[in-house]
Formats: sequence, C-alpha cells, structure tokens
Amino acid sequence: MWREAPSIDVRTERGGVIVLRLIGDHDLATKPSLVAELAALPPEAAVVIDLTDCTFVDSTVIGAILNARRPERTRVSLVLPPDTSYVMRALSVLGVSDLMPVHASIEAALEAP
Repeated sequence: MWREAPSIDVRTERGGVIVLRLIGDHDLATKPSLVAELAALPPEAAVVIDLTDCTFVDSTVIGAILNARRPERTRVSLVLPPDTSYVMRALSVLGVSDLMPVHASIEAALEAP
C-alpha cells in the first residue's frame, strides 16, 4: 500500500490562527520537525494541530502534541480524523479530549473561542 511521505504544512488562517497539518505517518523520525515547527511559533499564537490527513502517530509524536500546550501556549487544539482511523483510536485511548480541546473539522476549530 502506497502512503504519502510524512510532512507538516503550516499556514495562518483568519484571526491569525496557525494551523499545523500533519500528513502521512509521524513517528520518532518526524518528531523533531514537529517540535521545531511548534517552537518557532509565537507563544501567544492560537495553534490548531490538524490530524485529519495523518495516518499514524507514535507515542513520541503524541507527547510532542501534548507538550505543545505549555503554560506559555495555552491556546492549542486538535482537529481529529474520523472515528475509524488509527490516529483517532490511539488518541482516544489516551483520553486526549480530556487534556485539550478537540474538533471534528478545521472550520469548527477556527470558530471556537
């Protein structure tokens, strides 16, 4: 089965919200890129991490996502893929929705306060 090469797309949406879209499989090899992208963002920025096109995450990437929400960066939320995806199952087992705001779409995330 062919899979898209892992990448991180960063863009600024309305209201200055920064969206990081993870595409493909993300694991220990891609974690440094995610950490670097997050570190480069202004601490006051609202950040949405979009996982709808992410096909795999390991514990190191999940840890980096959870660490994105530090005291100096409290406005971090997730857009989760459909319930049937591996990524959604992995994150729901960990109870991520209890740890940070989650949304079903980018539109919902951008409309959230």
